[in-house]
Amino acid sequence: DEATSLITSGFLNLDIPFLPEIIDKHIKEVIQITSKESM
Repeated sequence: DEATSLITSGFLNLDIPFLPEIIDKHIKEVIQITSKESM
């Protein structure tokens, strides 16, 4: 389960240059929630 979570978060990890900080924060929160739900 932990490996699946790591793979999921790896695929969803987005580093978008010049993205406003608030949007980047929300994207990271969604990635964290999604990776936890995939376990």
